Amino acid sequence: MNIILYKDTLYNTQELHNEVTSNDTLNGFVLTASMTKDEKIIVYNFASNTNAYTNNIQNENLNVLKENSFVEIQYFLKYFTSYKGKIIINLIGYPDLITKPNKNEIFVRKMKKILDMYPHLNIYICSAYDDVITFINKYLDNNIKKGMLVYKGNLNYYDVDFYIIPYDMFDTKIVFQQLNLKKEIMIFLQFTEDIITLTDNLNSKKDLLSNISDVEANKLFHIVTNSPRVMDIVLNKTKISHHFK
Repeated sequence: MNIILYKDTLYNTQELHNEVTSNDTLNGFVLTASMTKDEKIIVYNFASNTNAYTNNIQNENLNVLKENSFVEIQYFLKYFTSYKGKIIINLIGYPDLITKPNKNEIFVRKMKKILDMYPHLNIYICSAYDDVITFINKYLDNNIKKGMLVYKGNLNYYDVDFYIIPYDMFDTKIVFQQLNLKKEIMIFLQFTEDIITLTDNLNSKKDLLSNISDVEANKLFHIVTNSPRVMDIVLNKTKISHHFK
């Protein structure tokens, strides 16, 4: 099983870089991006993604936000020019399209221009917003993996490269259906002990893997966690009794 870092504590770019490059158990990390009032794209702490917090970001100019250590994404990515792991960026769009028509389209198109500067990076882009996902599929190049952050407020299906799914929405049959289609699945676990139940569910339904091997399925399956080192220890302890690991 692959482990992805979900950083839920405050960080600066250098600290994050040090963490992901020094931890051999990590296959990548997740961060959040929004566009400011003056149409600058910044990245910030994923755990701070509340509606009020995001609205403040989207309604301020960059020069104000810089005082709070926000960084533009192109400068953030410069720190990771040699990084080989997955850089998974969740795009937080504008919910009020009545007063801000095409704002999310502008967001994604500006994002594309920045990502075009880093074609060698292993970039994954996703969103929970319908229109942002549509624009991601429309504008981003094929070298960028496109995905959906699944949540209970949006149960629409999109044919994308990967899905980030909260553990409380985990459905074994659906997960194996997508693995058979060679889609990457990332399950977000808040509690380390849930890994036992998760691996039990996966192993009990392994017969549903009809189009790919166990090895391929393991390559496509990821755990997103804020405790990667602990998660790795638990996985190593359970791998004797679990084939899907």
